[in-house]
Amino acid sequence: MSAPTPPTDNPLGIETSQVNGVQVLRFRNAKILSEQSVRELGDRLMACIDAIPGSPRVAISFDGVNFLSSAGIGKLILLHRKIKERGGELKLCEIHPSTFDIFRVAHLHDYFDIRTDLNSALASFSP
Repeated sequence: MSAPTPPTDNPLGIETSQVNGVQVLRFRNAKILSEQSVRELGDRLMACIDAIPGSPRVAISFDGVNFLSSAGIGKLILLHRKIKERGGELKLCEIHPSTFDIFRVAHLHDYFDIRTDLNSALASFSP
């Protein structure tokens, strides 16, 4: 397991690390609401995926996020599609109950592979 990348010029507080061949992203900003933060979310997620060779295996922890806008969820849908196109896997975990309600109401809890915690997300990746 590599040490997390410290957030520098990183308003979303995104930390990245590698765990057993899985790129792990953690968000430390409590709210991803503004147009700027959503744009930053999309840019950083796409840059991360573009940097992974082959089929990306990505787990995203929302432990530090208590609200994610619908535009932010839209960025996650684009990310999911891009990862699937490359034959990869995306797992989401540690989603705040109010944010999970948005996924549930939009019927996205079936679209995404959402796990309770990071350990169960990591354990669920294909070998």
